[in-house]
Amino acid sequence: MEMAIGAMELRRLGMARKPVIVVPNHMLDQFCREWLQLYPQAQILAASSEVSTPNEY
Repeated sequence: MEMAIGAMELRRLGMARKPVIVVPNHMLDQFCREWLQLYPQAQILAASSEVSTPNEY
């Protein structure tokens, strides 16, 4: 919760436009759920390993 509050305060104060928080894959759903409980109107983007594909050069 402290990370979510910190990121939202940075946005509110104009110190960060798009804060990024990295969490382990097994905690992603829980983290997103708790973030939205704290800030129901927040628009967050959560990328999981199931959705992403490796870059090929």
